[in-house]
Amino acid sequence: MIDVLEELLHPETLPLQKPGRKAHYEGSIDKTGGNSDWDWHLYQDENKEWVLFEQYGPGCIYNFVQHRYISSPEPTFRFYFDGEKTPRFTLKPSQFGERYPFIEPLAGKFIGPGITNANGETSAIRVARSFVPMPFTSHCKVTSDLYLEGNLPPNGGWGHVIYHTYSQDTPVRSFDATDDRYRLLAQLWGQTGRNPLPTAGKLRTLSSSFVLSGNSIKRVFCDSAASLITTIRVRTKEYVREHLQDLWICAKWDGHDQNDLEAPWGCLFSNELGYHQVTYLYAGMDADGGYYCYFPMPYLHGAEISIENRSDTDVEFDYFCVESTSKYNEIYADGRFGYFMNTPYYFKKHTKGADSVIASISGVSGHVISSVVTGYPFCESGRADCEGDARIHFDGIRTPQIESDGSESYACYGMGFCTPPQCNPASGYDGRGFHHQDWSMTRQLPGDCYPFCDSLHFAFESFGCNDGDMYHSGTVFYYGRRHSRMTLIKEFSETEETMTSYFEGDDDDIAVTLSGSRAKPIAFTVPVGHASEILLRRVSDQGEGRQLAIVQVGDVVCAQPWYCPDHNPYKRWLEDEYVIPADHLQDKDNVTVTILPKELDGMTAFNQFGIKIYQISR
Repeated sequence: MIDVLEELLHPETLPLQKPGRKAHYEGSIDKTGGNSDWDWHLYQDENKEWVLFEQYGPGCIYNFVQHRYISSPEPTFRFYFDGEKTPRFTLKPSQFGERYPFIEPLAGKFIGPGITNANGETSAIRVARSFVPMPFTSHCKVTSDLYLEGNLPPNGGWGHVIYHTYSQDTPVRSFDATDDRYRLLAQLWGQTGRNPLPTAGKLRTLSSSFVLSGNSIKRVFCDSAASLITTIRVRTKEYVREHLQDLWICAKWDGHDQNDLEAPWGCLFSNELGYHQVTYLYAGMDADGGYYCYFPMPYLHGAEISIENRSDTDVEFDYFCVESTSKYNEIYADGRFGYFMNTPYYFKKHTKGADSVIASISGVSGHVISSVVTGYPFCESGRADCEGDARIHFDGIRTPQIESDGSESYACYGMGFCTPPQCNPASGYDGRGFHHQDWSMTRQLPGDCYPFCDSLHFAFESFGCNDGDMYHSGTVFYYGRRHSRMTLIKEFSETEETMTSYFEGDDDDIAVTLSGSRAKPIAFTVPVGHASEILLRRVSDQGEGRQLAIVQVGDVVCAQPWYCPDHNPYKRWLEDEYVIPADHLQDKDNVTVTILPKELDGMTAFNQFGIKIYQISR
């Protein structure tokens, strides 16, 4: 049984592996690949409500955001769970942060600057933001009673849902708006700057004041037994913004021959610029020489942490404190956890006409827990634009799995990082105001982590669609292991029809020609081996929606259909996935998978232009 609230209330579970989970996005992305990201809907249902999100199988909504002008008519969002015909919960944007369980700091509102339309009408924009987990057992649908569209007052349609899906044999405790644990979670999130882990049983290593000479390294922590680091706290005698780039922290876990963690302080403490204080749930800094990091960091045999001064100038420290405990050793004893790691630091650079690839790693499995990304003007008279979308791919899938209608929307704010600083426990940014100067944003993922089995590609556009020049820098933190859990075992294809189109994302200008079939049953045999799951990855033509098919393994019909409610008539290639769970594979050497397309909305849209089959190991 997955109890989402229980997980979030126990930060020691953050490093544990997340088998059978996948992260996804649904939102207001411009289908043409441009920057007109303001229309948000999938289809209109039988109740004449506009469907914003729909998913079959067990899962959880973790992040819900909607941008709309305050002068606009206010929509009502309706949340339907597990096949219910009436909404279990309703909410208006003005109620974010006020109506339980959408209470501060789990949910809230950001009021951006006034925008003037062609008629001279000015209106401020309200960004309603929620990190309230909303789990579902078998189905979830979110609707709006208003059609969300338009860039200028009096409309505004931007928005997104970030959610997890779980293996369909996973029982999930469904959303209960009266659950008092939401109040406990809000209390936990409301104590930013304090360690969210219980303090009992900790051992402390406290370094007294010292000087770290220029271009030198100092080891500040060493252990040779199993433990969990729960705290890193630092204070320098003088706060200097250059420390955020000049000072680096490096760590090795369990005797590894290379650094697992190697990052500048500005990334570890969630602010590369350091103009203002930021206080996130698991990291932050006070812009007065004080820093904290509370990401739990487990190891089984030993740990070593060092700090490096990569400048020519000496740095004076009041203290460098590391706290560790053996209290949680039992939950990590079987080794099913990820080490706290980061992707190689993306030094400040510009890639003309293409995404800035903040992270690109392969042969690694784990789950992303935080990211720090900074934008800079390309020249003195330039601007650090916030319109560029995030585009994140897992395990080599060609369609982005996580996106955003702008960099500021990825941080769950809006209108160009206009009022520094802005900060909630899970996301925020620093900068110098609404002048399109440099900005640094953080997105921590205490619930909606991004699991991956083999690779991660994490990138941002420059300007609205890579049509402007700017610099980026940053890194991605994750709990990981240096091995892949994913093996390609078979491919299936048919040649009844050939089509040329484009995938969404950075490569949406590259024509791809594929062959396949439409609206017909297909079947193939798959070797099971030692797989814990079988993953089917399909390319389809998403020019028409909605796509629906029944999946059958042997003689057993899977409880969860293969369903894609979205469509794109411009960038028509879609790569999506379906996971066959372990209980359909037990005691079998191979299985026959049959996919049966079904009619929906008067047509059978389900099609395939190639399917790759992967074994997923634990």
